Amino acid sequence: MQNTLDELRTTTETLMDEQQQLRSENCEMRRQLELNEIEIDKLKQETLRKTLEISNVPVTEGEDLFGIVAQICQKGSASHLTGPRSRKFLHLSKSNLAVRRKETKCLGRRERKRNSRRQS
Repeated sequence: MQNTLDELRTTTETLMDEQQQLRSENCEMRRQLELNEIEIDKLKQETLRKTLEISNVPVTEGEDLFGIVAQICQKGSASHLTGPRSRKFLHLSKSNLAVRRKETKCLGRRERKRNSRRQS
């Protein structure tokens, strides 16, 4: 009987030590997580501070949007394009210039008449 109690006591002490160690590790990981979240927030803010976004750029048939944006970048000290070269969105590095193209809707004959009457 005494032998069984000693084994239980030893097992309980071992489990308590392991539990304390796990709690300590958990506390350290939570502290590190908070520090990482603060660092991520700082980095996001730093990135956003250098961003210039131009939106609702009208779409013109045959226009070289990339050439126009490159001219803007040269004046704004950005040197090259990054990201996908899609027709709807451009992203430029260094000065972090983002350009979004305005979607134009093809108007039917009735809508064009209505619009021309309103403008008259």
